[in-house]
This record gives sequence, C-alpha cells and structure tokens, in this order.
Amino acid sequence: MNPVSAGNLILNNTLVGAQASLATSNEQDMSGSNLVNNIFSGPATVGTGASQSRNLLNPLATAFVAPARGDYRLRRRLAAVNAGGIVAPYTSPYVARAPDIGPYEYGRPPLGRRFAGQLNFTGFMNSSTPRAL
Repeated sequence: MNPVSAGNLILNNTLVGAQASLATSNEQDMSGSNLVNNIFSGPATVGTGASQSRNLLNPLATAFVAPARGDYRLRRRLAAVNAGGIVAPYTSPYVARAPDIGPYEYGRPPLGRRFAGQLNFTGFMNSSTPRAL
C-alpha cells in the first residue's frame, strides 16, 4: 500500500501475490486502518497504526476450491469457515453462527461474474465486493 495509507477499511478479501500478499513501503504508516476477516496467501506487512482481527495467514492451497484457476471459494473444513468477525453491514448476510473469513461465504453462491476482473492489477486479487480505490 502506498504511504501514507491511513484510514482504510480492508474487509473480507483473499489477497494473493507473487512475493507478498500485502506490503507497504518505507514509511509504513497505516494509521487508523482496519484489516478484518482477510485471508493472506503469503507474507503480509501491515504498517504502524493499523489494527487487525480475524485474519488468516498462509492457508494451505487445499483450503480453496481451485486456486490455480482463480477460484478462492472456501472448502468446508477450512479454519476460515464461521471464524470471521461481524462488521455490519459488510458481513451480512452470513449462513451459520458467524461470517466466514475471506470474500466468499461457504454455502452461498458468489455475487456473480458482474464484478469479476474489476480489480485485476498485478499483485492484487479480485474481491467479491466491488469498491472504489
């Protein structure tokens, strides 16, 4: 993330990168940013002043349906299922006792192809929720 990257709300993503799933530059100031319910496929460097909760780091490749094809929906037994925190209104609706970590709720279909490819920049993975950058 570019410095200063303050006040960001980074929710329910699966972040996949060639070298790191999240990185920041030298200043590393992420004051007031919140990272909640994210899956990081590799190293994640979170800058100073940011808070984190209910994130999953380095899940096994078998945790996802078909990561080689870009299908990062959760498999049933992944630790991320029903392990997310509630962040209203962003994590609603969820299927069981708690939302899942990551962009897809196990047991519910993805939002659909209408959002696919919107955030397809080098080093970034699509999220099921569109947002302005």
